[in-house]
Amino acid sequence: MLDTVLQRLRRLARTPNGAAALSFLFPGLGQAAAGKPYRGAIVAIPALTVLGVLALILLFARHSVLDNATNDQWLVSLLILDIVGLFYHVWAMVDAYLVARPKKSSQLPRKWAASAAIIVLISGTVGIHAVIAAEDLTLRNTAYCLHSPIPCWMLNGNTATDDPGATPFSGDGNDDVIGPGPSDSPSPDDSTPTATDTSSPYTPGSAPPGTLPDVQTTQNSQNWAKDGRLNVLLVGVDQAPGRSDFLTDTMILLQVDLATGRSAMYGLARNLYCIPMPKQIAAHYPNPKPQYGCPAGMYGNDMLNGLWYEAAYRHPSYFPFYQGKDAVNTYMRGIMALEQGIGTLTGVTVDGTVLINLPGFSRLVDDLGGIDINVPTKEADYPCGPKGTWAAKWRVCDVCPGCKVGDPRKIHNGYSVSDGTGAVVAQMKTDATKSGGKQTITYKQSGGPNIGFVILAGQQHMDGEWALAYARTRIYSSDYDRMKRQQTVIQTIRNNVEPCAILPRLLPPSSLLSDLGQAFWTDMPTDGSTLTTLAGLAHNITGSNVQRFSLDPGTLHSPSKTTMITVDGWATARAIVAHGLDSAPAATSGTGNGGNGGGSHC
Repeated sequence: MLDTVLQRLRRLARTPNGAAALSFLFPGLGQAAAGKPYRGAIVAIPALTVLGVLALILLFARHSVLDNATNDQWLVSLLILDIVGLFYHVWAMVDAYLVARPKKSSQLPRKWAASAAIIVLISGTVGIHAVIAAEDLTLRNTAYCLHSPIPCWMLNGNTATDDPGATPFSGDGNDDVIGPGPSDSPSPDDSTPTATDTSSPYTPGSAPPGTLPDVQTTQNSQNWAKDGRLNVLLVGVDQAPGRSDFLTDTMILLQVDLATGRSAMYGLARNLYCIPMPKQIAAHYPNPKPQYGCPAGMYGNDMLNGLWYEAAYRHPSYFPFYQGKDAVNTYMRGIMALEQGIGTLTGVTVDGTVLINLPGFSRLVDDLGGIDINVPTKEADYPCGPKGTWAAKWRVCDVCPGCKVGDPRKIHNGYSVSDGTGAVVAQMKTDATKSGGKQTITYKQSGGPNIGFVILAGQQHMDGEWALAYARTRIYSSDYDRMKRQQTVIQTIRNNVEPCAILPRLLPPSSLLSDLGQAFWTDMPTDGSTLTTLAGLAHNITGSNVQRFSLDPGTLHSPSKTTMITVDGWATARAIVAHGLDSAPAATSGTGNGGNGGGSHC
């Protein structure tokens, strides 16, 4: 029986269609099966050469693949190679067909089955190479977006406002208002600054001139590893459709020792006032808000999450870098101002920034299949407002005590979903029902659909929108509780995802590769040895190894009922960061030489 089957397969392989099919599987096989082994060997030389080079690279130079994964020149070369490979592949099939064709036949077969087989084989070949070309083009686009002059999602209709007189920090009814605490009153540690408390021993003074660093007019990202540490600023921005502002509401400084892999995250409260700035910038802030008591030399025109806008639009002349008025200079001026302000506050040189677009982050979590989060306490978000308002049906509160009656800011409209349209709400309800641990209430308002939700304590599997809701909500807690949850989400993603195992997920039909460019932007290098080094660090550092700190008014000992940073508070921030790695455990395996050894695991 087996012999009969093998004989039929041999006869089939010697037919024109059979030979073409074999060369479809691998160029040269069809020629060999048709009785021309030497011709088959010659036809197979290009394919064997490519496979041999790939094998050598994987065995001895795996790092070069990652080093060049986002190199445009290399990706263009791959695209050209794929196009040449398509013609070579089709030629090998046609040649195998002609070699196996009976000698007396001078025409292509007229049978419909034979013709259809040829069409299918050629179409399949074109399809395979088209998929490879599409992946190459997607990777090129993603690589561009990761390090583009301006994040691609800002170019897709979501741009920072062009009106320098606009004030996008007045609140949108959700994320920019002060949320009620458990007693339905604003949390003391989440308040806006007030006049200096006369009962406080603090007296406004000046930042000691000798402690202010010189302003840096060029980026540090190209030489980020020279001090043996990675200091990268993770910034979450809510650049959803319909929002023209650019609020840096999530700010985390990630610090990693390259030799040991010891790491720490420092969450920075978005509502901090009086941020110390480098000398040349500090000179423009002798005491910008006397009623807030900011020491001379500290930025106090707005909260920390307004520093980007201050440099980009309000007072660009104060910042001696990226002085052009075009969109790229405007954007980068804000980014560098944020890096240098946080660098001065923490006493480190910020190597670069990784911007995380929150709606893009949601899609990325979905691409990864969701994440499992152990929720310590119940989290909820739903409408509330003064008695007599529609929102009071859910809960009575006053989220803006200083606002006049009738001011829309006195009402919290519920949780605003990330896409700005509410299109994701139906999927959120479905996911909540499947998990059994989340309950949703949906409703509509004039500004678009929001939701009310409850996330119960315990182990929860969250898709992207739910992970984002868990990380963003703060109306019934505080900014500082939200900071901890955001750090938890980041650590959970690292614990749920093995960096090396993610590589196969970049292949179609997954949209992970294309979504990367809509979720992240960085001014760090995105090709060369940086990727290998960072991959090695990521492989060996797990979420449980990372020390977590919160730089907020409580830990920085701000004066009572304020969120301002005093000179003493500044010293405290620098001390926390200076010793943040002292008790951090080493990475699970030695990274060695800046983590390069870790890259070999992939």
